[in-house]
Formats: sequence, C-alpha cells, structure tokens
Amino acid sequence: TPPDPPNQDEELQKAIAASIMTAQDPGAGGSGIPGVSADDEQIQKAIAASLETNNYNNMSYEPLAPKDRKREPGVPVGLKNVGNTCYFNSLIQTYFNIPEFVELILKFHV
Repeated sequence: TPPDPPNQDEELQKAIAASIMTAQDPGAGGSGIPGVSADDEQIQKAIAASLETNNYNNMSYEPLAPKDRKREPGVPVGLKNVGNTCYFNSLIQTYFNIPEFVELILKFHV
C-alpha cells in the first residue's frame, strides 16, 4: 500500500513553529534583529551597493497639462490603433519606469 499523504495541518503547524523559532533566535540573522536572516542582510547590502555603483538618482517629473504640451503642425501625436496598440502601450508604460529612458525622452528635441 502507498504511504499516507502528510497531514497538511500538521505540516502547517511545523512550519509555523519553525518560523517562530527563527524569528525569536537572535543568532538567525547577522545583525541580531529578530526575523532578519543573514541572507536578507546580504541582499539588502547588494542592492545598496548596486544603487551606489549605478549613480541612481531619484528623478521625478510631473506630466504636463494638455494645453501646456508642445505641439507642432505636421507632427503626429498619439497612436493610431493598428491592432497591437494595447501591447505597445504596455511596453511604453514599462519603459517609463526606467529613469534613464524617461530622461532621454524628456530631453529629446525634434
């Protein structure tokens, strides 16, 4: 006969108990802060180092009101729906979360 499947409630209780033990053990993390593992600290340090190395600056911008936008005769504005407009829109939204991309777009001159 096949072995009985593990009791999910029993497994859940074991996982909760292990989590509580880890959170209460100051030696679990390098800093001694309960619930912060050494891996979490290393990840945080790596992220901070990466941000410093890449000269990340917290650039922000405010969208212009439609009447304040620069318009030139003969220069098209907006998108014509050609069947993949929704996909293209999702790409543009993704790209506009990259500060360097936004900066280049906002500084672009025709």
